[in-house]
Formats: sequence, structure tokens, C-alpha cells
Amino acid sequence: MVFLSIFRNASTMYTRKTVGRCPKPDKYWKRSMYFRMMWKYYGRRQHIYSLGARTVHRALRYSTHSTGLKKKYMREMWTMRLGAACNQHGIEEEEFLSSLTEANIPLNRKVLTDLSIYEPRSFQSLTTFAKQRKEENGLSDALKPTFSGILTHGDKKK
Repeated sequence: MVFLSIFRNASTMYTRKTVGRCPKPDKYWKRSMYFRMMWKYYGRRQHIYSLGARTVHRALRYSTHSTGLKKKYMREMWTMRLGAACNQHGIEEEEFLSSLTEANIPLNRKVLTDLSIYEPRSFQSLTTFAKQRKEENGLSDALKPTFSGILTHGDKKK
């Protein structure tokens, strides 16, 4: 099967003459844009323009709406992971963050969470630094012992 309709209409696509108004985008290019976005769907939504265009509109609407929700969810996850990592090392999350900001160490929750997961020794050195900072400032009573239900790396048997 030879697709000649594109070549037959190609001469009119680029030479559309309009008098006194802006030319509309050609229908072919608009449809091809939607078909490029419909490749990931299956069945009739992938091949039929009217069904696929509705699906693409809905997906774009959901993605716009979900951007804020994703940011909120990720921040909650970073806070939860950072709190667990701080409890594992025997320091409260708020005290840890406040001592880092007082020492002019500009690390946000995401970076600290990544450090606690992928670089545990670096995170441990940051927690010991925060503990020493609190002791120097006279707030050593604010440090609480580790909880008995939390296993640290030193508790593992080899």
C-alpha cells in the first residue's frame, strides 16, 4: 500500500495562501502530534484519533494536577526517612537539622536522606558532629538514647 496522500497534499501544506489573516496549523501536523503522544496506549486508543486525543487530554490534565501532589509526597517521604535515620543514630531530627544550620552546613532533607541511604558512614559522621555541637552548646540533656527496638550496624552479628 502506497501512501500518496501526504505527497499529494504536500504542495498545499507549504504554499497555503491567506489574505489578511494568520494561517491555521495544518490538520496533518496536529494529528501527527497527537499520534506521537498516543504511542504508549494500546488498542483503539492508540490508532483512532478521536479516542486517543481524549486520552491524551486526560493524561495531560492529570500530570498537571499531580505535580504538586508528587512534590508533597516526596517531601513527606524524605522527612520520614530522615527521622528514622536520626532515631537510629540517637538524635532527634529537629535537633540534627538545627545544629547543621547553626554550623552553616547547607544540606536539605533530600540530600541528607540520600546520604543516610547510600553513604551511611558520612551520615554517621554528620550525626556525631551534631551531637558534639549540642554538647558544646550545653544542650546534652536534649540528646536521647537510642530506642531499644532499632537495630544499628554495630548490633549486627558477623
